Amino acid sequence: MYGVSQGGWVALIAAALDARVRFVISNSGPGVSPAYQDRFRILNDLRQDGQDGTALTEAGRWLYERADRLLAGQFLEDVLASQESFKGSSWYHLTTRYFDTWFLSPKAWLRSRRCSRRYPEIHTASPCSLAPDTACS
Repeated sequence: MYGVSQGGWVALIAAALDARVRFVISNSGPGVSPAYQDRFRILNDLRQDGQDGTALTEAGRWLYERADRLLAGQFLEDVLASQESFKGSSWYHLTTRYFDTWFLSPKAWLRSRRCSRRYPEIHTASPCSLAPDTACS
């Protein structure tokens, strides 16, 4: 299986879920967990937007809280309702633009939860932990 960039995570997850996958090639793939990678990207978006330290701290806290709550199995609607409380914040749009769209639709959420229950480490794992018999270099 071959994955490029974030597709490297998809390839690793698919390989972890299907024993028929014999090897994975990850081109420019993951070096950190998906959660870390996404928080890094979002916080960099905020820095490039000129957000100050206070906004970065507040946004970062919400990013961690949102991920923790979703991974703990809280209802999507409850997490999104809490997210709405930040709507007046200068960082809101850049921090939430990918988290109130198709990705968090009920079907996508259910698929994600099934995968998460079977392999809870997928969202926070290092790439090598998903393929322990594979040499990571």
